Amino acid sequence: MTTLRTNRILVETLSVDAQETLESLTTAAAPALVMAVEFTKEWIGKAAPNISDTDEPAALIARLMHSLVLTPDAPPHLTTEDELHAFATRWICPLILTG
Repeated sequence: MTTLRTNRILVETLSVDAQETLESLTTAAAPALVMAVEFTKEWIGKAAPNISDTDEPAALIARLMHSLVLTPDAPPHLTTEDELHAFATRWICPLILTG
């Protein structure tokens, strides 16, 4: 999350052309989300190799992360690494592990 929120290219494009960047990351975000889901599926496969069906959890996690990156000021307010870790441990890990 922190890496995405502070990504130099994202921060700069938002400051130069917020309207077009936000459109690309919201209403036209399907390609970016497909890529994020694929990345998340790979990550789940490495972190929890016993889970065979990663499609839906990966999609849900990618969409949640997308929202948390683009709207950091909305709840849940996760601004520190500790808050992000606690949130992931409480909500995301059980989602993955219990399906």
